[in-house]
Amino acid sequence: MLAVQVHPDDKDLTEQRTVLWHFDTAPPSPGTPVILLCNLPSIKHQGIMFTAVVLCMDDDLLIPPPDAPIGELVTVKGHPPTPSKNERAVSMVWEKVLNEELFQVGDDEVVRYEHKKTPGPLMTSKGPIMCT
Repeated sequence: MLAVQVHPDDKDLTEQRTVLWHFDTAPPSPGTPVILLCNLPSIKHQGIMFTAVVLCMDDDLLIPPPDAPIGELVTVKGHPPTPSKNERAVSMVWEKVLNEELFQVGDDEVVRYEHKKTPGPLMTSKGPIMCT
């Protein structure tokens, strides 16, 4: 973390993160909205500690709705989040999601979580996450 500051409109904190970009395409331009996975243990890659990873489908960015608040939690529609403070458990769940290819993109370009118990589109308060 390079800096922490109090959010001007709230008692929440804001923070900078070093984000890992590990795709074959060029990274997005500064200011491009992206979806980040932020609740994994820090990753050391080639001597640099990363605290977040950009989410993509193949090499295509997952895109939030234009009016979605920055930093908003993304959920599966109809399923409230169940946060875990155990970073290792979160990491293991995330590895399973990736290995079983549980994210799919429909013809409508909406990203969906396709688990048999909790299927549904990935959502923000302003609408679904897209992949174009």
